[in-house]
Amino acid sequence: MQLYEFKELLKGSGITKKEFADLSSMSYGTVNSWGVEGRAEVPEWVKPFLENYEKAKKLDQIKQLVQSDS
Repeated sequence: MQLYEFKELLKGSGITKKEFADLSSMSYGTVNSWGVEGRAEVPEWVKPFLENYEKAKKLDQIKQLVQSDS
């Protein structure tokens, strides 16, 4: 995955690199070094992780709306 894709997924999920590092139990330094020239690429597992995170976040919002209407 390219760095720009990672940044877009973070933006779409509404989280920062630091928050992602905390969510994924990784060090911020590791996450922050992804995509930097000469450093590790963004791992492929990150894309489905963030896509599922975003879906879960939306489902939680829907759940809260339904519960508040009850």
